[in-house]
Amino acid sequence: MYFPYVRGRQYELLALRELVSNNLLGDYVVPIVEPVKLSPTLIKTMSEYIKACHPIAIKKLHTKKIS
Repeated sequence: MYFPYVRGRQYELLALRELVSNNLLGDYVVPIVEPVKLSPTLIKTMSEYIKACHPIAIKKLHTKKIS
């Protein structure tokens, strides 16, 4: 198994979406995404992975409270 860790920036999400939509990822590759922020690109990428039934892991999105 291979678990590439990406920060979830726009260009990384677009690359992951292209790979899964063109069926270029093997079943042994499970990306781990740490989203920088909730964005439409993240949502579209997740939708592509769900549609392709390909595994993906999302690390918790951290939000800081300003006091």
